[in-house]
Parts: sequence; structure tokens; C-alpha cells
Amino acid sequence: MDREEALSRDTAVRRSDSLQTSDSSISAQGRGDLSCEETLKTLIHTLSDDPMLHLLVGAGPLYRGRRFSGPRITWFTEPGIAAYFGACDAAISAGGYNSFYELLYFQIPTLFYSQEKIADDQFRRIHEAETEGACVFLPNLDDRVNVKSTLDTILERERSKAMAANCLKVIGENGARRCARQLLSPFYSPEELAWASELITQGSFTPSERPATA
Repeated sequence: MDREEALSRDTAVRRSDSLQTSDSSISAQGRGDLSCEETLKTLIHTLSDDPMLHLLVGAGPLYRGRRFSGPRITWFTEPGIAAYFGACDAAISAGGYNSFYELLYFQIPTLFYSQEKIADDQFRRIHEAETEGACVFLPNLDDRVNVKSTLDTILERERSKAMAANCLKVIGENGARRCARQLLSPFYSPEELAWASELITQGSFTPSERPATA
């Protein structure tokens, strides 16, 4: 998903009645990992008592654990939660490849924790982004005081703005347009591809428009 496709903050909030009372939103990503239920339970227990927070829980379509509910909790299992990132002031997430780069691409200040994976060095990924000031590593989710105080820190306006800007150092684009251009290159001329690339940079496309021909 490109940034232009994401919902604006006002629209994202409007589309869910339960978000309308929220001043701050947190996205805690959960996948098919067997430990996700306990992880989400821990994070929700840590944060749900704060009346200034509304939790947008991105459990994901592969989640098979319990569903947690509460007065300031929105449960989201469908794909495409990135469309709602505009409503989020911060996130807490595992450092898995997809969630990590989606959150940085959409410039969401995030606290990342690492999971032990055979072929995915999440700790290294998080550490490299942290050195750029683009995120913060959470060493222990069970330390409730540290989790809450660290979250409060990245929710501070100046820190949040700085982290969002630093996300661009790690991932400035998602590569979708470059990939599409490469796939289409056998079928269109360089001039047509250049015209199309320029036309869709702002997320808009007018089918009736055609490049000038000699």
C-alpha cells in the first residue's frame, strides 16, 4: 500500500465509532505465532488502564488466540490494517519483516520487540533502525513500568515528529512503482513507462490521457 492510499486520520477515526473517543492509538501486531495471545494479553493489560489511550489491536488474519475486548479496544483481524495507521500516534509491534517496514514506511513511531526466528534476525533489524532514531527497542514486555514510560516518551510531540522523520532514512519508498515498471517494461515503450510513472506519483491516474505520439 502506498502512503496516498491510506486513510486520513479523520477518516480512519470516523470509520470506527470506538475510535472516536481516542486521543492516542496503539497498534500491537500479532500473527500466527503461538505466543501472540500471551503477548497481546500482556500489552493490553499494561496499557488499557490509561484513559488517554485507545488500543487498535492488529491481531491479523492468522491469529488463533483469544479475542480481548474492553471500552477502549478495537480488535482488527482483517488484512490491510495499514490503511488505518493515520489514526495511530504510536505502535508496539514485533520486528517481523512486513510489520516492521509497513510501520516505518507510514512513519509511525514504534516500540519494537524481537522474536526468536530461525531465518529472521529481528533484533538486528530493530537495532539498525534504532541507531537511525527511527524506532525504539523494547527488551522486556513484562516490565510494565518501562513499557508504559517508553511509550509516553515517544508520544511526546517533538520526539514523535523526529522519529517519524527518521523513518524516511530507513525506508523512503515501498518499491511498488519500480516493481510495476519493471514488470511492464517488456510490453511498453520507455516513453510510455516514463509518462505513466510521472502520472501516478500522486496516486492518481486518468485513463483517457495518453502520451503524445510522433
